[in-house]
Amino acid sequence: MRTTDFENAYSNIVRDIFIFSSYTGLRFVDIQNMRPEDVTEDFLRLHIKKAKEMLEIPLLDVPKEIIKNHTECYGRLKVPTNQFCNREIKKLFEAIGFDDKIRFVKYSGSSEITVEKNAHDYLTMHYGRVFFITNSLINGMNEEFIRKITGHKDYKSFKKYVQFSREMVADSLHSAWKK
Repeated sequence: MRTTDFENAYSNIVRDIFIFSSYTGLRFVDIQNMRPEDVTEDFLRLHIKKAKEMLEIPLLDVPKEIIKNHTECYGRLKVPTNQFCNREIKKLFEAIGFDDKIRFVKYSGSSEITVEKNAHDYLTMHYGRVFFITNSLINGMNEEFIRKITGHKDYKSFKKYVQFSREMVADSLHSAWKK
């Protein structure tokens, strides 16, 4: 999705904001509240509302490029409303073929209810944060360093964001047992 040009300015803006979250671990509201003075060459220094603390987030090349492009085009990081972005992100992921079926089983009393939807129907902007945390772990980053970036104070709240696909688990198993 990162390199897809959706030929619609707002679709590309939503793509950029989602990718920005995927590379920084920031919540949507914190991206929305960013000010130009929060950005240095290599770090974001932000006051995070939910955690009520100041975080310093190292910037990788991709978010640096997004900030640069948005600043050149719009004078700042342009961020539409969360509701608009959540609607649009589903469409963007559908457009790139992110449509595997996801099945959940839930229970109401003794009744089993099976819900099946396309993967893109479950996505919201908050999944950028999930992708950041999961990919950082997969890439071998220390969990404590990730929590330092995301502002998670305890493991219990942090682990809700870790979502490994069955393929990731299978690859890890095969890799470990080939040693």
